[in-house]
Amino acid sequence: MNLEFYTLKFQILFIGFILSFQSATAQDAPFNCSYSAYLFQFNDVYSIDLASGNSYVVASDVTEGNINAAAYNPADGYLWGSLTSPQKSIVRIGNNFETTIFYIDELPTNNRYVGDVNANGVYYLKGGGTTYYKIDLDPASENYTQHISTENLSQNINVHDWAFNAVDGQLYTVEKNTNRLYRIDPSTSSVENLGEVPILSGLSYTYGAVYFDASGRFYVSANQTGTIYVIQSVQDLDGTTTMNSNLFAFGPSSSSNDGARCPTAPVSQEICDNGIDDDGDGLIDCQDPSCSGFGNCDVIAQPTSANDGGLESNGRLSEAINKRNFNRAKNSYKFDQKSATRVSEESLNTVRNSTNGIQLQDFIPINTIGEDYAVESTPTDLISITNATEVYSVDYMENNQSVASILALKTENGVYEHTKYICDRLLGAELISVSTIDINQQSFIKSIIKNIDGSYEYVLSLSAKTENNESNFAIESHWNLDLYEENVTFYNFQIWSDSIDDLYLLAEEVLQLINTEKPISAYSISTPPTVFVRKGKYINGALDLQIINTNATDNVNFDAGFRETETSNFNYTSSNLSLNQNYITNLEVPTGNLFDIGFRIGDGINTPDDLFMSDGPWGIDDSQESTTVNSYVVSTNSDGFDSIDFPIERN
Repeated sequence: MNLEFYTLKFQILFIGFILSFQSATAQDAPFNCSYSAYLFQFNDVYSIDLASGNSYVVASDVTEGNINAAAYNPADGYLWGSLTSPQKSIVRIGNNFETTIFYIDELPTNNRYVGDVNANGVYYLKGGGTTYYKIDLDPASENYTQHISTENLSQNINVHDWAFNAVDGQLYTVEKNTNRLYRIDPSTSSVENLGEVPILSGLSYTYGAVYFDASGRFYVSANQTGTIYVIQSVQDLDGTTTMNSNLFAFGPSSSSNDGARCPTAPVSQEICDNGIDDDGDGLIDCQDPSCSGFGNCDVIAQPTSANDGGLESNGRLSEAINKRNFNRAKNSYKFDQKSATRVSEESLNTVRNSTNGIQLQDFIPINTIGEDYAVESTPTDLISITNATEVYSVDYMENNQSVASILALKTENGVYEHTKYICDRLLGAELISVSTIDINQQSFIKSIIKNIDGSYEYVLSLSAKTENNESNFAIESHWNLDLYEENVTFYNFQIWSDSIDDLYLLAEEVLQLINTEKPISAYSISTPPTVFVRKGKYINGALDLQIINTNATDNVNFDAGFRETETSNFNYTSSNLSLNQNYITNLEVPTGNLFDIGFRIGDGINTPDDLFMSDGPWGIDDSQESTTVNSYVVSTNSDGFDSIDFPIERN
């Protein structure tokens, strides 16, 4: 979305103790009660769909200073927030994202990051400590934009956002570290502890954006992971009744995060057992995160082993990849986690102390996620068929099931060329979500993958290279492999888990271990794609794709390189795909017969999405070492097929 911003011409008006900065030409209009939630990150504004967690930037650099304590004002329909600059100022934001700034002399110069506006237009603004400020934002009041009073909560709580519940008129918030839900009576400043939120138990996130809907559901967003949680009917809780909480969606992360939403607007809810996509996010019943643990829906599912991963995402090694799979099948190979070598801190230290230089084992966390034990799952056959020169992997086990894995690889001629999200989607897997996760104040890309067997995995990839005469590490993490620096040595890490929280902990510890080996001096990290293929398949000369469009794009380019057979040359094609700003588009892209294809879709502005597919190839399984193959050619099959036939497209 392209938005035009107008330069603000500030007029200074002294009205009592209030100094107001306003646009001389602004004709901004209110938002009124929009169904969307708005997420403020520094001075950028995102529109976020709570049902799906998807978000996109609707306005950038709307103010000189950063915006926090964001709130929707039911009295005038505008969004409001507190500014870092100018000092002691608040800002009104219209639906065209023009701004009007007001100076409030009674405010402190900084430390104002908690805020919401009640139904009568009173802004409750707070920072650390117990002190908070009440400001009149009712446009019908003669005291409009004036300080009403300075109050103190009955106890100090470590919170980063709060919101008014339209059902009972009370303020609610969740405390960092304790994960306690608090109710605050705005008339008495009394703080009531309603107990620990069950779904947040054991977490230590900052909850910088919270929202309500018309039914009194309380939505809580974690800054570090972007996960959105829901607490049902908080107005009915008394501190002794059971609190009903769950996952709701997966949104964007941020080191600076604040949210605003009309509290009387409904939020679409997924009914978890009716076979319908009720909330419009393309996920039906148990596929939707909000159905986790409901009825017959699993809470978690076992991820794959690192021993099964690590194959190239391009056509260069299609035959080698499939030959590896053929050899494993021919020998009935199956990795047995129960009999695999156990990995401990002591065993890793033995390896570290017995060799000089950097070892992949130096970067493997142990006991970070509270696993029962860890086992080595290294797929050593990757070295012979990929660009990896060293490989080491570990599976983390709970109740004799894998709950997370790390695959570490060293490459000496550029980044490792496989990522799960590039090729798995055309082989039966689905990319449920792609957004960010904040680690070390860096926004890495996280993806949620639904595997062919129905299990879910949270996935993150990063690579480290040396710089400054090998005295430092620099971190790169990109969705598109062509953005990595070429012809350098990388230490590559692919991390997947059945829990977004374990993914966060493992990635955080990997980065800490990298930094211990050599201080990290720089990060180069790309943004997630805004348009991506959720799932697809190749059938009878066409790609059948489901495309998710998070930023209402009209059209995307489709650029592909493909081969018709194993022995033919590459061909290239480009076309334009119409999405009509729809969130979900199912379409068929004619390709003709294919052996393999790599393609990219994108709008030419944001990060594009890349995919790769290789069909099962014809190959050679030599029966004797003395066998000589003089000619090997695979040709296309021009014969027609009936609808009940299984077509063999290549001879």
